[in-house]
Amino acid sequence: HYEAHQPILDDLEARILTIRDLFDYDSKIEQRDSLQEQMNGAEFWNDQDAAQKTISQFKLLKSQTDALGEVIVDFDDAKLGYELAREENDDELLLEADEQLFLLTGRME
Repeated sequence: HYEAHQPILDDLEARILTIRDLFDYDSKIEQRDSLQEQMNGAEFWNDQDAAQKTISQFKLLKSQTDALGEVIVDFDDAKLGYELAREENDDELLLEADEQLFLLTGRME
């Protein structure tokens, strides 16, 4: 019964990777993190207009990346749960991983 989950995992992983590429997710994360560093700088508020522009850019990037970031984390958790369940032959853990995969599949539709 563990083998039945592998095609679902493979499909979700492929879809997530496609979306990451289409939306340039990794680049947006780098930009978002760079802006966060600027915002944490001691002299960030010295130029109010520039600070507001940076905050606006940060909020836009955050809104564009948060949902996919959550899906990626949830997928990684479900995949790990599935792998552990398979290794330990743990039907209860497999059921939890199955529920996570079902929810993720719905979110990805």
